[in-house]
Amino acid sequence: NQVLADRNRDLEQVIARLSQEEAAHERERICRMAHDAWSQQLAIAGLTVDMLIRQSDAPVDAARLAECIALLAIPGDTGLTLMPGDLDKAVNRLAQSYRQLGVSTIVTGQAMFTPVQEEALKPVLREAFANAVRHAYARTIEVRFFSDCSQTGFEIRNDTLDSSTGIAEGRGLRDIRMRVSQAGGSIQVSKKTCFSLMVTFERTREEDCIENRLD
Repeated sequence: NQVLADRNRDLEQVIARLSQEEAAHERERICRMAHDAWSQQLAIAGLTVDMLIRQSDAPVDAARLAECIALLAIPGDTGLTLMPGDLDKAVNRLAQSYRQLGVSTIVTGQAMFTPVQEEALKPVLREAFANAVRHAYARTIEVRFFSDCSQTGFEIRNDTLDSSTGIAEGRGLRDIRMRVSQAGGSIQVSKKTCFSLMVTFERTREEDCIENRLD
């Protein structure tokens, strides 16, 4: 009876720790979703203000600023936040949205990803676009997809006003690293004349190599 009582206490402690970990994971998920939504909306609002200023010789009036404020009131679970459809459509839609706001966006190359990888890469690309505009003040963003027998992935490059080579890893970049890692990939970041984020996934399945050669 004493042994059973001790084991019950041990089990209760394990269950309590699991509950705490689950609560922590849920808080992290909610924080990540909130950051995604606000990062995207702030980037779009900032570009809208910039475009209004460049298009008008007169000061931006209250009515136009109200339009930008309305952008920030869009619920986080609508529009680009969801990015429905496959990865190609999501990327093209994302690029087109920024292009309409004065950012030159170029998407080239092809790559094949698993469904899990695609779902991870949608918010990664969204965050990368928003970071480029908000933190680097980029007006040119290029996404290059690549794939061969050993790896598949993409590189996103953007211009930056900051000439230093140091990279400060904030919440957005940490979320990107975590999402890619959970999907089985890795990232590399660098900054010289431009900022570069490269995401890669190793390919080991023989059928992927065969399919790649046929293409």
